[in-house]
Amino acid sequence: MKVIGVFILLFATATFNTWHGDKKSHLNGQTQIAEKESRTAAQKKIDSQLLYAIHQMRGDAEAKGVPTEPIVLRRDEQKRVLVDIRSEVTKKLTSLLKKTGSKIVSVTSKDHSVIAYVPLNQLERIAELKEVQFISQPAEAITN
Repeated sequence: MKVIGVFILLFATATFNTWHGDKKSHLNGQTQIAEKESRTAAQKKIDSQLLYAIHQMRGDAEAKGVPTEPIVLRRDEQKRVLVDIRSEVTKKLTSLLKKTGSKIVSVTSKDHSVIAYVPLNQLERIAELKEVQFISQPAEAITN
């Protein structure tokens, strides 16, 4: 009988905390929703982890309500970030990549993919191109 009483007490406490939980995490959740809703068309084409890293770089991560913990990204010696740009491969895209100081690693036209090291502060500019569908971290091979 005591076990049932303890269980009911634990359940009631958990339920109370869920319904009346700490306001900070509730507000943080609202802030994150607001951040997602306020994204520009170009930002909507960028993977959230990359976008969070951009906010951290700018120093506005906390104000935007996005994670402030360091985000692990593959970078080269010039601090450019390795990304997979899903896009029709056009001269306009490759030209913009060169203008932004990016380093193209591979181009696969049939897969609509460009893997490149890109300065983090240039991702939004690249995402503004109408042919760009999405920018994310590239998939990595896994060995067993």
